Amino acid sequence: MDRKQIEKSIADHEQEIRRASHQIWDAAELAFTEEKSAEVLCGILERNGFAVERNLAGIKTAFKGTYGTGSSVIGFLGEFDALSGLSQEAVMDAGTICWVLLLWMRPLPVRSIWSRCIKKER
Repeated sequence: MDRKQIEKSIADHEQEIRRASHQIWDAAELAFTEEKSAEVLCGILERNGFAVERNLAGIKTAFKGTYGTGSSVIGFLGEFDALSGLSQEAVMDAGTICWVLLLWMRPLPVRSIWSRCIKKER
């Protein structure tokens, strides 16, 4: 799979990814209680052909999605629990905006963009 195919796949799933992001944000579940959020992610994996194993290591919110066979293995650890006592209000600050720019302006040197963002935030 080349870069264009990957970008197309992401674009094809954009609405599903955005919807999941909002559902997880709105659920705001604390550590080891992310049942709704875990189900959102397991559902996406299953709808896209992954075999999902839930309740890993006896943790009801831990899961593993497997797709295909062979020697290429990709691992991903997602931390998406809410933190007690913090706001779940969605606010864009300068740091967040810089990360968004980094994602969209990939051809430019990351160090250059980040250093400009840091200077403006100070």
